[in-house]
Amino acid sequence: MGLQERSSIIDQLATELKAPVLAYVTGDRTNLQTQVASDAVVRFIRHLRHLGDAEQLVLLLYTRGGEVNAAWPLVNALRAHCKRLLVVLPMVAHSAGTLITLGADEVHMSRYATLSPIDPTVTNQYNSTDPLNPAQRLPIAVEDVLAYLELAKAHDGHADAFRRLSEQIHPLALGNVQRSINQIKGLAARMLSLHEDPPSVEDTATLVSRLTTELYSHSHLIGRVEAKSMGFPVVEPAPQVEELLFQYWTLLVQDLQLDEAFDPAALLRAAPTPVAPQVVQPPGTTPGLPQLQGLPVPLPGSVPPGAPGIQLQGLQPTAMPSPKVVPVRLERGYIETRDTCDAFVVSGEIREQTVPGQQTPFGLQPAQNMVAFEIHSDRWVTVR
Repeated sequence: MGLQERSSIIDQLATELKAPVLAYVTGDRTNLQTQVASDAVVRFIRHLRHLGDAEQLVLLLYTRGGEVNAAWPLVNALRAHCKRLLVVLPMVAHSAGTLITLGADEVHMSRYATLSPIDPTVTNQYNSTDPLNPAQRLPIAVEDVLAYLELAKAHDGHADAFRRLSEQIHPLALGNVQRSINQIKGLAARMLSLHEDPPSVEDTATLVSRLTTELYSHSHLIGRVEAKSMGFPVVEPAPQVEELLFQYWTLLVQDLQLDEAFDPAALLRAAPTPVAPQVVQPPGTTPGLPQLQGLPVPLPGSVPPGAPGIQLQGLQPTAMPSPKVVPVRLERGYIETRDTCDAFVVSGEIREQTVPGQQTPFGLQPAQNMVAFEIHSDRWVTVR
C-alpha cells in the first residue's frame, strides 16, 4: 500500500493550498465498486478532530456516488471545522459526489475531472419486480418519468398519459419519484446556501434545475468548462496542484487496483493447486497399492489357485488434493489526512464449490464446479 506516498502528496497539497487537506475516496474498481455511505460520517470525526478548526479546509474527493442522504451530514461535519470549504477533484465526483461538491465555496477541478447530474434513481417496495430476478425490484429513473410526461404533454395527451403510467407503475412508486426529486432539489439548494458568499436565489434555482432535470442523462459528464458555465464556483488549479492531484490519482489506481477488474475466477486459477497429502504405506506393503483391511492387495496373477476371492469393502480411500482456497483482503476506499488513515477493507476467501447435478426432464445433469466468493467482513478499519 502506498500510504506514505499518499501522505506525502496530501502534505504537499496542504502547503500549496495553505490549508489542511482531508481525502475521501470510494474506489470504482470493476465488480468491486464502493459508494458514498452514511458509515463514513462517523469516521470523518476522528480525522477532523485531528486537523482541528481552520479558516479554510480542503476536501480531496474521488467517488462515483452513492447515498444521497450521506452528502448533507458529511458537508456539515466539514464546515463545522472551517469558514471556507474547498473541494479538489483529481478525476471523478459523480452523483452524490457532485452533491457534496455543491457545498464547497471553491471547486478546484483538474483538466481531467468530471461532475455529473444529481437526478436520483428510485427503488422501494412499490416498484415492479424484475421478471428476470423476482427477488429484485426494477429501479425508476426520475428523468425517465419526467421525459415521458413531457413527451405526452407535447402531444396533448398529458392526462391520459399519466393515467396509463399509473396503471403500469404503482401510484405510491410514482409519488416516491416526485418526493425524491423534491428532496434532491432541496438538498442541492441547502448545500449552496452554506457558502461563505452564497449565490442568489435565482442563480441557485438555475444551477439546481440544470443538475436535476435539464441534462436528460445521468451518464452525462460535466467537465470544468461546462461546470463553470453552469454556475459552479470552479477554479483551475495551479500547475503544481494539478500535478499533485494527478500523482495522488495514480497512487489510487495502484493501491486500489482500479485498472484491473475484480475477477474471483481468475484469482482462483492463478493460485497454486494444492498437493494431495502423502499416503504412508504400512511396513511390508507394496508402495502405491491400495490397502485391504490393513493388507496389500495382491498383484494380478499372484493369487494361488483356489484362494478365496478378494473382498473390496476394506479398501482405504485414495488421498485427494484439498480444494483451492484463496484468502482475500482488498482495500476499497480511504478517509485520510497527512497523519491519519482509515481504509475500507473487504476480507474473505475465494474457493471452489461443487454444485450437485440436478434431475431434469432430459436426464441427470452433471455436477458443476463453481467459484464462490465468501465475504467475512466489509468495513472501515483504522490504519493509523
